[in-house]
Amino acid sequence: MLHDCSSRISYGVLGNDNSQFNDNSDYLVRTIYIVLFTVRMEFNLLVEARAWLAVLPLL
Repeated sequence: MLHDCSSRISYGVLGNDNSQFNDNSDYLVRTIYIVLFTVRMEFNLLVEARAWLAVLPLL
């Protein structure tokens, strides 16, 4: 009963009781978020590295 309630809360937005579809969709969304987060972090590191390269000759 508790597991049923938690799964409904987890996947309530999709409105589909097919757990296989929900698991795959949740995995896909999580993967997209991880990829976007990684790309954003890499971009921030690139900008920071370029800023350091611009500042280093002045030190």
